[in-house]
Amino acid sequence: TLNFINLGDKTLKLECEEMFLPDYLKFEVLPETVEPGAEAKMVIIYEPTAQQPRNEVPLILKGLGTTPAKSTIKIRFE
Repeated sequence: TLNFINLGDKTLKLECEEMFLPDYLKFEVLPETVEPGAEAKMVIIYEPTAQQPRNEVPLILKGLGTTPAKSTIKIRFE
């Protein structure tokens, strides 16, 4: 879980690019819509499966109004 504050001046609906998200990871934001100045939680859930997770998985965020290179979080498994 990562806490964040919407520092922008517009309502934020943060999502992730699910095309690149492996089946063993789930992504959600609580609440789904974040008003300017409000705090929210980004939740990344690991659901173990028979598939071995890669060492590093990119999580590309959508809704920030920036390029994927500037809105990517790396999830590392050790």
